[in-house]
Amino acid sequence: MRINGDTKGVIKVEYLHGGDIYTNQGMTDFSVNVNPYGPSKAVMRAAKLAMARIGEYPDPRCQGLREYLAAELGVEQNHLVFGNGAAELIYDLVRTEKPKKAVIAVPSFAEYERALNSVDCWIQYYTCREENGFVMQEDFMDLLTEDVDMVFLCSPGNPAGTVIPKILMRKIMIRCEFLRIRLVLDQCFFEFMAEDEDDLFLTFKNDLHESTKKYPSLFLLRAFTKMYAMPGLRLGYGICQDERLLERMEECRQPWSVSIPAQEAGIAAIKDQKRVRNIRGFLLRERRWLEKELDKLRIPYFPSKANYILLKSELDLYELLKEYRILIRDCSNFRGLRKGFYRIAVRQRGDNQKLIDALQEIYEAAQAEQILREMEEEKRLQREAQEAAEKAARAAEEEIEAAEKALKVSEEEAAATSKEVGQDKAEEALEEVGIEVSEEMAQDKNEETPEERTEVPKEQEAMPEKKQAEMI
Repeated sequence: MRINGDTKGVIKVEYLHGGDIYTNQGMTDFSVNVNPYGPSKAVMRAAKLAMARIGEYPDPRCQGLREYLAAELGVEQNHLVFGNGAAELIYDLVRTEKPKKAVIAVPSFAEYERALNSVDCWIQYYTCREENGFVMQEDFMDLLTEDVDMVFLCSPGNPAGTVIPKILMRKIMIRCEFLRIRLVLDQCFFEFMAEDEDDLFLTFKNDLHESTKKYPSLFLLRAFTKMYAMPGLRLGYGICQDERLLERMEECRQPWSVSIPAQEAGIAAIKDQKRVRNIRGFLLRERRWLEKELDKLRIPYFPSKANYILLKSELDLYELLKEYRILIRDCSNFRGLRKGFYRIAVRQRGDNQKLIDALQEIYEAAQAEQILREMEEEKRLQREAQEAAEKAARAAEEEIEAAEKALKVSEEEAAATSKEVGQDKAEEALEEVGIEVSEEMAQDKNEETPEERTEVPKEQEAMPEKKQAEMI
């Protein structure tokens, strides 16, 4: 939850998690990963009876709850620490240790990052990649260096529901212990894993006791929120062999963070492990049924080991499903994810069927719209092709007209040129003829005989030469 002040001075709350049923009232909530069968009757009865004691301060050591839980887990009582939900313990641990550098595997729970930011810790992110199904790979080991103070991991992970491979998890524990790195392993969803799961780790009594004893740097984080369906009572706990750390945490936190109803409800929940096993089996079958239905609808999803499934879609499923009064988790605000990823919880069959029916209608409508868009696109392309053909035809006609016009102009110019050339040649011919005539005349004149010359009048012949000269 992020709180911002707006321009009117009213506090605006931006909700960062699922379960916002207060804004989205009356919807079937697939956005939270809580046991859909709700708290048991025994838990409800214990919490109700404890209300008679709300006039008293709660036990700050949670002694009754501590005794029952230690016996159930097979760990020592002084290796347990309790808080007002797992989220409070995250902040208590970070404020106690004050790490300078931390590593977080993402996408994951946002409160790891927020808690570290509260103490100005430098964070290095390891991104679990989509192409690997968001499963952590061996290259995570490269980030565990001497300058790292704290590591936050989650298995099964949230929101993908993937589990860190057992062999890799052991390598991480060994490296962190050697380098004295505080390793925080969030196991809030481990109770939803199948009991025969290959990577089921740090869950059985012997394994849990030996591991926490062997690796004092390991801090296991758990809660009554998910499997026991007690998010409203707020009850979480941590398991760690480092007693000095737990003492320092107690010194840094408020003494009465776990209420009397929460402590009593926790004891009742621990006593009812048969119900836990039954619900685990129910939800495992429902998750597999949901996965088959998603396969039928061809909706991409990532195989999960928990009670939720991460989907991927090009459709805005968050907004579209709200029209069916269904609320899912939009995962676009998870670091390492983007728009198009959605998380759905595994609920009871009736709710799951409602979700699948809504998704089927949404995808059928989207498919019909896609077909319509494709048809419209095809028509548009045909229109453009026809317009292009008509344009090309007009251009061809214009080119023909221009060519004919150019040809006509060329012929006229040629004719005019030919006429001018003819006239010039004629003139030249005439000139040549004239020259030849003149030359012939001159030649003829030169060739005249004395007899052909002009005769002189007789009277001029009789004149004296002197007189003739004067007449001339």
